[in-house]
Amino acid sequence: VDIWGKNSDAKKTQNLAAQKTKEAQNVFDQYKIKKDDIQTQSYTFAPEYVWDNKRNENRMNGFRSNQGLRITLRNTDQLGALIDSLTKAGTTAEVGVTIGQINWDSTKRDELELTALNDAVKVSRRRADEMAKASQSKIKRIYQMSHQMSGSDSMPIPMGKSARLEMAMSDTVTSVSSGQVKIRVSVSAAYEIE
Repeated sequence: VDIWGKNSDAKKTQNLAAQKTKEAQNVFDQYKIKKDDIQTQSYTFAPEYVWDNKRNENRMNGFRSNQGLRITLRNTDQLGALIDSLTKAGTTAEVGVTIGQINWDSTKRDELELTALNDAVKVSRRRADEMAKASQSKIKRIYQMSHQMSGSDSMPIPMGKSARLEMAMSDTVTSVSSGQVKIRVSVSAAYEIE
């Protein structure tokens, strides 16, 4: 969630962004999002410039404040309504809320990764045993082992500008499909044989 404000006056820019942040916090409270699940990932406050073709130079056009928040919503059934609540207050030329992407994850990720790793190691050993048996050898010990995990660590759903505007104008609840979080484990093992 990006909360932004812009104005020709620096103080007014800060005040606009602070007010919009307060409105967003009220929405987070309404959806019972814990403070630990709200994290500021970025904050910028800077002058904005536009190119002046006549003078062939940048000209200061005002100020812009932007705060990027990472929100963890544990009840994903509320996501559509949360998006609607954040965007219904509206975006003007001076202030607004932008939802750039949605990432899916699981609170059981560590447990799922360990289970997948355990299964992958067992499969690796069974295959090594079969190869040793076929070559009339015997596995003595594991010489070297490594693993690599991949998965939907950050499955973004990008939301284009027109989609955000349609959501802001719509009276219906935004529909968001969750899909699945997939975890893949690859194990490489070298065994000593006799």
